[in-house]
Amino acid sequence: MPADYTIDPARRRIHTRLSGTLTDPELIAMEARLRVDPAYDAEYDHVIDATGVTALAVTGAGIRHIVTVTPNGQGCAGRRVIVAPTDALYGMGRMFQTLRDAEPSELAVVRTREQAEALLAAPADEAPRRSPA
Repeated sequence: MPADYTIDPARRRIHTRLSGTLTDPELIAMEARLRVDPAYDAEYDHVIDATGVTALAVTGAGIRHIVTVTPNGQGCAGRRVIVAPTDALYGMGRMFQTLRDAEPSELAVVRTREQAEALLAAPADEAPRRSPA
């Protein structure tokens, strides 16, 4: 499946894995499944890992739709990190970040899993205020 997730209550973390050809319907369906999952907790940190994406067929309209259905200041206290190794994925991640009008400490876009782990390992008030390029 091009978009799937796991929820780890022990680590208080959600890990979304995106792979293959990623499309608007798949991304929207995964987001909808996540929000109704009984294990979902808006307080958990969330890593959206796009390192497995081989083709990007997500549109600006799809990103705007996801922005309208994801919590933004509506009880969503966990930090979000998008791992976007390619320029196209990084651009989509930054578009999402900009449209959500999120503080970089709440939603960061990074190039590697290691950068994501480093951001989440730091206390929330010590996290970098900008997404690394």
